[in-house]
Amino acid sequence: MNIPELAFQHHRVALGKRWLRWSWLLMGVGLLSLVWLWITEPQRFWQIYLVNTLFWLGIAHAGVIFSAIIRGVYGTWGRAILRLAETTAAFVPIGLLLFIGIFFGKMHLFYWSYDPNHAHPKVWMQFNFFVIRQLIPVLVLSAIVWYYFYLSVREDYGILKEHGIPEYSLWGIRWTRNWKGPQEIPEIQKRLVNFGITAIILFALTWSFIAFDMVMAMDRVWYSTMFGGYFFWGALLEALAFTILMTIYVRKRLSWDQIFHERVLHDLGILLFAFATFWANLLWAQWLTIWYGNIPEETEFLYTRIVGMWKPLGWATFILIFVIPFVVLIRKKPKVTPWILGSMALTVLVGLWLARFMEIVPTLWHKPYIPLGLGEIGATLGFLGLFMFVYLNALHRVPLVPVGDPKLEEALVPTHHH
Repeated sequence: MNIPELAFQHHRVALGKRWLRWSWLLMGVGLLSLVWLWITEPQRFWQIYLVNTLFWLGIAHAGVIFSAIIRGVYGTWGRAILRLAETTAAFVPIGLLLFIGIFFGKMHLFYWSYDPNHAHPKVWMQFNFFVIRQLIPVLVLSAIVWYYFYLSVREDYGILKEHGIPEYSLWGIRWTRNWKGPQEIPEIQKRLVNFGITAIILFALTWSFIAFDMVMAMDRVWYSTMFGGYFFWGALLEALAFTILMTIYVRKRLSWDQIFHERVLHDLGILLFAFATFWANLLWAQWLTIWYGNIPEETEFLYTRIVGMWKPLGWATFILIFVIPFVVLIRKKPKVTPWILGSMALTVLVGLWLARFMEIVPTLWHKPYIPLGLGEIGATLGFLGLFMFVYLNALHRVPLVPVGDPKLEEALVPTHHH
């Protein structure tokens, strides 16, 4: 099979039709759950809304960042999976609307917005300034992420034009206007690297600000200078786990064993192992610093999450994200066994959702039971359905592999070494 044909096979196999139907069902469940929470307990509505908005918008941004990292280091092994990672950008416009919606829940989420006696700096935490400070970086990052995705897809459609293959979606028609021919490819590759590096830096800064101002500031006294890095690394790990799941799904659905071959799975497994281990290292570094400092303002946040009713969820988060993947993926065979690697990616993804929940909800919730019931689960399934609906629809409108990438052919050789 030649490379241009790869762009069309997924349309002949009806990739994702079942998932699209499930997405509608999940969105319906999610909408009903959110309405029920809004009517019965608005505090629970806003908590789970914030958790899921940050979780899914994080994946949308970080999927492109993962692609930008591979291109930025001129890596070859992962070229075939770039499109599966960067198509998360399709969710960014909806994610932005959801992000803006967070500010309407200020009375339930940000106590300092109505408490004049809060301990945070008065000018810095003035609400209008807070909104501007959050929105501008997110908007700029989103614009760069979307432009990066546009450049990557434009390159592919341009190559397909050169092979005489007509555009098969409206995106293909719009995104190849004024195509200059094969000589545009080197220019696009350079811009992808440059904008990718810019996006990586801005991603780290933007999600650190979200961590500090939107999550950490919910607590009246707690602070951690490491929380920003821990938070944005969690988003990047989310995108990696999601990309692995989609790689294994497409590989099985289209019988693409020769495209997403064993070396690709092995390298993805190594990355999942390494990223999860580094996440645990960041968690440990925070915990150790808080423990030996033994300052009440710092210990309260940690103590709440490892003692009392939150203890099972706190330990479950650590076990799901680090312990289980570490034990399973330390050997080579599980890394190249699709169902095992996929199970580990799903385990990490669930753990990271739980991590977002534990970072936010224990600070806001003061009743003697954990607010994680059918309403929260249903709402989360609704967000999942919305994300997959947008993602799979976008995946049907673009070439499934980056056929315009000059390094793709080399990446498809199973015996390729770094």
